[in-house]
Amino acid sequence: MPLRAARVGRVGVIGHPVAKTAVVAKAVTPGPSPVVMLRQGVADWRALVAPSGAGERFQVAHDDLADPAALARLGALTTGPAPALHAAPLLVRPAAERPRAKLRAVQCAATDPVSFALLAGEAEARFPRLPGWSARDWARRAVAEHRTWLCHPGATRLNGYGWLQLPPERERLITAARAALFEQSIDRGEPELRLTTEAVGDGIGADLRDERSLRDAVLGLPAYR
Repeated sequence: MPLRAARVGRVGVIGHPVAKTAVVAKAVTPGPSPVVMLRQGVADWRALVAPSGAGERFQVAHDDLADPAALARLGALTTGPAPALHAAPLLVRPAAERPRAKLRAVQCAATDPVSFALLAGEAEARFPRLPGWSARDWARRAVAEHRTWLCHPGATRLNGYGWLQLPPERERLITAARAALFEQSIDRGEPELRLTTEAVGDGIGADLRDERSLRDAVLGLPAYR
């Protein structure tokens, strides 16, 4: 069955004031399928559902995807934006460590619509209108995963998956807030995804430097009550 894409329309800008930093779009038919883009920001399924940090970034490298030495060199990088190789129709993120590659080593437009829209220089992205692939389902899963962690703070990893790279608690709280705000925006018919930590802080009215205040604000969100 071919993947069908929801049509989308530009509705506003969220995030850092730098031009074109974040673009918000929503579906107009049928059913909401929101998407947002951040220049050099990672907004794939894992970044929202099982993040390794609150401000993940990627940068396209101009190396040959068929060059094993280049893949090894890029895969060994562990600081700064994660390197990616764009060889249409694929986006490859080399990683020497398995946890860094899980669920994102090789992507296509259907699995990572935001990154591909960004690479194409487009202000809109298209999500497949299929169960589990739609933006609404991304948001629901993200909230469910973060709710599990919030309800069981003693757990060492989100939902018990041992391969996940667990971010610091403060960053987990930020990504939990982002997921909840994303779902809320879809439910009210004004979908938007806040990608920068500053935008998340504005959305919940919390000082992100104060972890106790941040936790109280996150636990007060309707998604986690």
